[in-house]
Amino acid sequence: MSSTSVPSPELEIGCAQNPDNSLKDASEIVWYFDKDDSVPMSTGPLAEPEAVPSLPPPASKVAGARRSGRPTRPSQRIREMMDSASAGPSSTALGKRKAGDRDAASARRRRVSRKVVVLSDSDNLDEGHDTESAETAGEGDAAEDARSPDYESLKAMADADNEAFHFKTREDSTADLRTIFRRERERVDPDTGKVQDGHWCRLCLEDLSVNRSECFLTGSTSSLRMHIARRPGHVQEYLKRCEELRIPTNPRCLSRIPSEKSGSLRQSSLDSIVIREPKAPPFTTAGLLDYIVELVVCEDEAFRLIERGSFRRLIQYCRPGLRERDIPHRNTLRNEILRRAHAAETAVRQKLKDLPCKVSFTFDAWTSKAGDPYLSITGHYIDAPADRPQEWSLRTEQLAFENIEGRHTGKNIARILTRTVDRYELRGKVGWFTCDGAAVNGTTIKEFEKDLDDRDNGWSADEHQILCMEHSLHVAAKHFVEAVAPASAQRIRKKVKAALRKARRGDDLDLDVLNDALANIDEDDDQEGMETDEEDNDEDDFTSGDALGKALALVAQIRKSPQARTFFKSSCVQVDIKPLELLLWIKTRWASLYKFLDRILKLRKGVDQFVLLADASDEVPNLSRHRSYADFQLTKKDWDKLEVIHEVLREPSNVQQTFSSEKNPTVWRIIPSLEFLIKRWESMLGEPRFRDVREAITEGIQSFKKWYRKVDHGSDAYFICLVLDPNVKDLYCRRRWEPEQYQEGMKRLEEVFDKYYIPPARPSTSAAGTTVSEASQPANPAPSRYGSSYLLDAVQSFQNEEKAAGNPRDELRQYLESGVEQTDDVIRWWGFQPDAKYPTLKRIARDYLAIQGSATPSERAFSGGGITDTQRRNSLAREIFRALQILKSAYRNGHIAAVNQASEHVDALISSLDGIEEDFEGDDI
Repeated sequence: MSSTSVPSPELEIGCAQNPDNSLKDASEIVWYFDKDDSVPMSTGPLAEPEAVPSLPPPASKVAGARRSGRPTRPSQRIREMMDSASAGPSSTALGKRKAGDRDAASARRRRVSRKVVVLSDSDNLDEGHDTESAETAGEGDAAEDARSPDYESLKAMADADNEAFHFKTREDSTADLRTIFRRERERVDPDTGKVQDGHWCRLCLEDLSVNRSECFLTGSTSSLRMHIARRPGHVQEYLKRCEELRIPTNPRCLSRIPSEKSGSLRQSSLDSIVIREPKAPPFTTAGLLDYIVELVVCEDEAFRLIERGSFRRLIQYCRPGLRERDIPHRNTLRNEILRRAHAAETAVRQKLKDLPCKVSFTFDAWTSKAGDPYLSITGHYIDAPADRPQEWSLRTEQLAFENIEGRHTGKNIARILTRTVDRYELRGKVGWFTCDGAAVNGTTIKEFEKDLDDRDNGWSADEHQILCMEHSLHVAAKHFVEAVAPASAQRIRKKVKAALRKARRGDDLDLDVLNDALANIDEDDDQEGMETDEEDNDEDDFTSGDALGKALALVAQIRKSPQARTFFKSSCVQVDIKPLELLLWIKTRWASLYKFLDRILKLRKGVDQFVLLADASDEVPNLSRHRSYADFQLTKKDWDKLEVIHEVLREPSNVQQTFSSEKNPTVWRIIPSLEFLIKRWESMLGEPRFRDVREAITEGIQSFKKWYRKVDHGSDAYFICLVLDPNVKDLYCRRRWEPEQYQEGMKRLEEVFDKYYIPPARPSTSAAGTTVSEASQPANPAPSRYGSSYLLDAVQSFQNEEKAAGNPRDELRQYLESGVEQTDDVIRWWGFQPDAKYPTLKRIARDYLAIQGSATPSERAFSGGGITDTQRRNSLAREIFRALQILKSAYRNGHIAAVNQASEHVDALISSLDGIEEDFEGDDI
């Protein structure tokens, strides 16, 4: 139908009107940026300016969204990026930049983004203009193609790293056993006729002296490994075959290896280092108490166990000659635990007393189920055996597990830190403290600094506080999760009620307290530095309005019903997938949501089958509140979103695993891990499949950048530990950082180097012709000949004089210019470096490489405390609870062992008998 309106000037080419102002048919319209186009079409020429101003062109519809045809004006930030791009190519280095700097690659990515532009707080948009000023006409799909190489390259790097975190398959983990055993299924026992699955031991079959029935084993892999470990001939053949096939050995197969000297058996530790297995000492009643204490402490048994008739009858059965009074009672056990905990602290104090290096710490707070707050303090240092001083290893000690009395203020917690340092006589050896980012922890370290004396001169709280990276990653990932799945109304109501209770003062309300509580209502629940074992998994916190909420709610409903769990397992069997347990999201547990998603995605077919059949099945009880399982059905779009969230959370989850080691330095990983993680998430912003979670990713990136700024402006330990890694040295920073940032880091390293530098003493020749510094020189490997000492003295004297006269920083320059060296154990590498080669750097490495990158050791102490803190043991006194944790660590670290203590009792008894015998002989004379 045509129009008879007054003629108007011709509008832009491409609009929906003909020259006579009649509407075009849809087939006659040229659609730009159609979502079905594989290649974006170029825009038509703009209309020439007209003398008579025309109205703005009608809004065009682009990819389903209506956009204004009004011309846009770029924001200040966009203009800066355009200016930097027009100025020429800039460095494409990734990593650290000065505040406010943006590389050209980031500018180009943001300039062509379709909808999301990451804006800083200072960015302003002009009123009345389109907020999508960063979008250039005709570049939408092309921008995605341009981003793909960046995203794909970073994803390839992340996937390569992820391979290191994948658990071994069962086939890989049992490859070493297949060198000795051959599997046979459904074997019929010729004697009993029973059908069994099992393994034939090839070595036993070859040994004609072994009964054939003993060659077939039906136990688990642990039984197979024990079979090898108990037979020295099997162990030697096992090692030989694994070496030929280049298969890693398992320590449990090496638990008993013949000693070359004595022929006795040795026991291998978990790191495959063979040590002598102590022989069980003769029985004594004192030794019985030693073993009972070890059992109760290490296995977290109740004190009442030794009062049980069944336990006492077992002891008497093993030793019929024992009388009732020879078996200790719980009061004796309690006193022994307190005494031995004090002895364990004394042993650790003596160990730390002669250390030539600093001791670093981790600390964190935890509340038991009984409501008692505790502070865990762990110490970390690099140790070496006295007879092998070059074999460095990182050691961990549980220094304190103290009850927090009074308020959880920084001053109160600092007093506990000070008492711990004084108890172990560590004045002058105080290193770095690793803790989470709670404000109270920063105050704690500042208060602790006030208690130090001249022995720790120059120690500063700002320089010696290390942020727990696992906690920081957890908080940043939580910001992403909260943006993806906001808190439900039920959870918000709970927080509001808690804020009201906090602000109530009798019949009145403190409005200042209420406003502060409501302003921080979205903050993390664990920001106060206190962790509990309570699992907040109330399904009311989840709604069925979004994909993640539905998945969480569904799993909560299944987990709380035994019938639903059984029906879910049968649903998995019906769709031919292995039935696994669905996991809950524990909000205070690191990477818990990622593990939840990883498991539910593996069980996707089973979940769909369950939701499809559960409501109609009589085996599953009905849900309350007139709800059905169909309400939680996940559509294909929902599953796609869960996969996207899973991929986003995989990055921080994998990073967290790299900071969980206590035996290897981790601080050096913090800077490159954060920079790569930020780049990885930024590359996702431009990918179409992450469109629904772009805002959430942006929230997480901002949180990561906040922690990165704290690292950048905090301790110099992050940079120094990175340079001390011989695999990296300073090459990463030279490549990824701006020159001025690299120079700033090197300046701080040089200042630390100068502080640790000790000028070599000029050698003075004694009358015997030897030098004073001769004892510190490495032994001469050449065979001794007449005049060798005289020759070596001249060489060493000249070298020492050259060192004393040279530039002290030549050692640092030599290390940096010598090229990288590949090693899997950085601490061991530094231990084997000659003292004369890197004397100053070696002293720095022994202090800095012991710093922990996370508070994981304290978290593990809380896990052990949680096992002790059961409902059946809720009457334990705080003093006993503390002693149990200290003793548990002492047993684990080898400071105390029942076999050694029992042997000491036997030796003491023998010595006393020898003394009595000598007295009798003296009387005869």
